[in-house]
Amino acid sequence: MPTRFPPLQQSRCRTPAVSRFLCLAFCVGQQFVTPESIMTIGQQAMYVAMLVAAPLLLTALAVGLLIGVIQAATQINEQTLSFIPKLIAMALVALVTGPWMLRVLVQFTHNLIVGLPGAIR
Repeated sequence: MPTRFPPLQQSRCRTPAVSRFLCLAFCVGQQFVTPESIMTIGQQAMYVAMLVAAPLLLTALAVGLLIGVIQAATQINEQTLSFIPKLIAMALVALVTGPWMLRVLVQFTHNLIVGLPGAIR
């Protein structure tokens, strides 16, 4: 029989795309921590980790693929050639998306900490 997760309460997050995933199951006033709520917290933590890591990983993938195509076309087989463009591109993406990543992590951590008193009663 598949495990059913409790419904998620809507969060007061300013980012609508992730607000449903950032609210914890034990924020709804449960008296104790259940295995389902722990699974939900773990699931949400993995989702937030993927969400935060995606911009940097996709940038590295795209720049690496582009440099690989250029290397194949020009027959340059230098292994270290793609390092500097990846580093520069990832730094730029981190500067652009850094505030958003920090906001998502702070909101998740805030919801986790706010929900702790309800979980330990």
